[in-house]
Order: sequence, then C-alpha cells, then structure tokens
Amino acid sequence: MPIMFKRYTLLTLTALMLLAFGLRVLSLDAQSMWRDEIDTLCFALDFWGALERTVGTGQEADLGSVELSLPSREHPHCQPAPGLSQVDPSDGLWPTLRALLTLPGWNGPLYTVAMRPWIGLTGHSPFALRYSSLCLGLLAVPLTYVLGRRLLGASAGLVGVTLVAVSPHLVWYSQEAKMYALILALGLLAVYGLRRALEGDGGGARWWIVVVAATTLALYSHILTALLIPLEVVLCLVWWPRTRRHWRAALAALACLTLPYVPLLAWQVRSWLRPAGQATLFAARGLGGMLRTTFNGWAGNFVGEPWATAILVGLVSLALCGLAWAWLSGEVGSTNRTRGTKSWREPLALFLWATLPLLGLWLISARQPLFTNRYLVWAAPAFYLLVAAGAVALARLGSGGALVAGGLLTVVLVGDGRALLHQATQPIKPDFRAAAAYLNERHRPGDLVVFHLSYMQHNFDFYFEGDYAGWGAPAPAGGMSESDLDFLMRTHTSGHETVWLVLSEAEMWDPQGLVKAWLDAHAKALPEEQVFKHVSVYHYRMRDG
Repeated sequence: MPIMFKRYTLLTLTALMLLAFGLRVLSLDAQSMWRDEIDTLCFALDFWGALERTVGTGQEADLGSVELSLPSREHPHCQPAPGLSQVDPSDGLWPTLRALLTLPGWNGPLYTVAMRPWIGLTGHSPFALRYSSLCLGLLAVPLTYVLGRRLLGASAGLVGVTLVAVSPHLVWYSQEAKMYALILALGLLAVYGLRRALEGDGGGARWWIVVVAATTLALYSHILTALLIPLEVVLCLVWWPRTRRHWRAALAALACLTLPYVPLLAWQVRSWLRPAGQATLFAARGLGGMLRTTFNGWAGNFVGEPWATAILVGLVSLALCGLAWAWLSGEVGSTNRTRGTKSWREPLALFLWATLPLLGLWLISARQPLFTNRYLVWAAPAFYLLVAAGAVALARLGSGGALVAGGLLTVVLVGDGRALLHQATQPIKPDFRAAAAYLNERHRPGDLVVFHLSYMQHNFDFYFEGDYAGWGAPAPAGGMSESDLDFLMRTHTSGHETVWLVLSEAEMWDPQGLVKAWLDAHAKALPEEQVFKHVSVYHYRMRDG
C-alpha cells in the first residue's frame, strides 16, 4: 500500500478501536447480571473447587500463582452446577477433570475454566466479570479488518469493521460474562487462518496450526461452534482454485479437528437422543422465524419498530447489492496488493458463512429446540462484511451509487446509535439489582423471601446485602402437581408471618401462576407491590391456619 494510505488506515483503525472500546466500557455495568452470567461465576467456582478437593484432599491446592479462593463472606450463594453431585473427587484428578469438562448445562468448559483465574485477579463484581468479554470483543475489530481487506479490499474492510465496532448486537455480547465474545474472536481467527493457509504466501504450516487451534478452542468454548467444521469444509470448496494447491494440508487439518471433537461428539449425541418433545427451555421455531430473529438481532438487537426495520432494510439492501455486483461483474473491490480484482467467490463465501450455521442449527433443532441467536454471534461479521461489499460496489457506480450507499449506511449508523443508547439506558435483562435494592430497604428479620424457582435465588443473592430467610420453590412447569406444591408451600411458610414473593420469567417457569395463586389464597396481599424489568416483588401477610 502507498505509505499515506497505510497511515490513514492505521489512524482510522485506531479511532474505530477507541470508539468500540468506549461504546462497550461506558455502559458495561448498565444491565443487571442475569442468571446465565451468575452461572459463569458459580460454575467457575464449582470447577476449581472440585479440583482443589481432588488435588488437595479437602485443603486449598496450589493450582497456580493466582489465588483461587474467595473469603467466605465474599463467596456468592450458588446452587450446585448441574451434575456436580455425581462428580466424585476421590476418583482421582483425571477422572474428575473429565467429568467436570462434560457437565451438562455448561455448553463449553473452556471459558468457565479460564474465568476462575480471572476472578482471582479482578474480583467478581459485574464490571470485573464482564471486562474479560469486553477485551475479547475488541479483538473482533482488527480481525474483521484484516479478513475483510484480504477478501474484499481495504475500503470494504474499513466499512465492515465500522459496522462491527458499532453493532448493538456485538456490543451487547461484549458486555456479557459469557463465552460469546470469545467464540466471536475465535471464529474470525479460524476463518482468517484458513484463508491465509490456502493462499500459501509464506508460513503455510503455521496458518494451518492457527485454523486447528482456533477451531478446537471454539469447540470447547461453546459446543455449537462445532458448526465451524462443516463451514470450513464448504469454504475450502468455494475457494477451490486455492484449495487445490493445498488439499493434502486441508485434509490433514480436518483430520486434526476430528480428534479433539470426539469427546464432545459423545456428549452431543447423548443430548440429541433425548426423547423428542422433552423440554429444553427454547421455543420451537421454523426456519423463517429463526431467520427473522437472527437478522433482526444483527441489525437492531433489542430496539423495536420502526428503527429496527429501517436498520435491517438498510443492511440487507447493501448485502444484496454486494451479491448482485459480484454475480454480474465478477468483482467487488480492488486489492492494493495485486491491483487486480476480487472474484465472486468472496461474497459467496461470506454469504455461506452468514447462513450455513443458521441452517445447521435449524436442522439440529428439528428434534429438540435449541435455537437462540446468540449461539450464532460468530457468524455476524460475515453479514457485516457482505454489507460492506455492497456499499463499496454501489460507490463504484459513480456519484449516484455513492449517494445511495452513503444514505443507507447513514440510516444504519443512526439506527445503531439509537439501539446502543437504548441498551445503555433501559433495563433489558431481569433487573434483580433493583429488586434486591427494593427489598434491602423493606425486608425485616423473620420475613421469608420465596422465589418461584430456586434457580433465581442466587441472582437475587448476588445483589442482596445481608442475611435473610429464603426458599426457592421447585418450578411448577416441571410437572409438579397442585397438591405437591401445596404441601411444600405450607411447610416452608410455616412460622413466618410475612412473606415476600419474587417472580421472574414466570411465563417460562410457572406458566399457570401456581405459586402466586397459592399465596393469594392463603395470605393477605399487602400494598407493597413493585414491578421491575422481568422481576416482580409481592408482599403477603400469612393468615392463621
């Protein structure tokens, strides 16, 4: 590249990195921690705690230079991780480690394992827990640029990285203490490494190692990133003129990917072979619904009409322009390295990257619903780069095309700004922080706090200050009869004059409202009733008998 263009690009990327950092850090603690994030904290403590018991025979074990234990007063209340009771530390280190790495409900152990040393270094405040995701989410910015420049040219790379930097969807998952920012970075790295390996322009073996390592780490970060493997096979076919020169190395890399996947495959097969219709807590959706949810998420995320539609229309219009231009002209952008043109294969590869994982998840969900759009966060950059290809293609048509491209991008960026403001200022996740603060002021010694699901209690405990008497009812949605619930409610409310009921996501866990109905029938509702985002607090005085 000319030296001035390199300097301009470096300054632009630096500005975009700073913008991406600011958008993520300034509202990092805006949302209350939700149950999946508390799971990250609890599972990390459970994992290392079990290893400490195995290695240290009940005493603190030296598992590194980072202090892994928390003072008891700072240790959050956690339910045992699913399946943890079946792990026997007396079996020895390796059997215990193998059992821990395949516990149900973790989706992928790598992020959980890595979070424990992070907690030891930074603490477990919401800001500290989420900051790890912020750092990982920022990696998507330079990775998107280098991949976009290689596939589409520098101009499209800069447009694509701008969309990634300000994407409400990617900002959101860079602010969540879960593995989604990690699999976003690993997915980008795996595809970039694959492209570099197929180009074979020096260090070919090194890039095949990058492909295998990044894909394997992604597999163990979230189980459904196994869809990366068939995607990489398809990309090799799309880029066949390049693959033909390296087919032996490509087959060797694929073979290397199957070995670390075998343990996970056994785990997945057991999950998929559950009786059809068994509850998975995911709503059943057709392919059309999954497409709408995914692309609406990549556009406006949580913003409602009309801006979400405007953003989506702008993005899809540009993406279609990119595909049409590639199909009609066989080129989408100039490359400064070769002064040639990029072929139609590059937009096709991006289109397949954006859609094939969704189709794969649809097929997986045909037996048991497993779809949520956050599982496909690592495919979002492909969509944004396809949009960038469309913007550059339109701009090359002349001043009219540039005006249309600029107008559509303006709509998208203004809409993104509105969506980001909404995410930063409006409660979206269940607001246990506000509910706990409300009860901190009103709870009195001897009051019982009832949760319609015990799983919600550790969310509340994370924010509640001090001690209290609490009980989490088994979820009636699990098939509990009214007589069984009556027995449990009578037993646990006995001896308490005052009861607080905390409800969250009741439509999922107690769709018939049995817990609240029991209290309405057996206690007097007091006027202190407060509704927060996805969390409601009710106050009752028990009746005699």
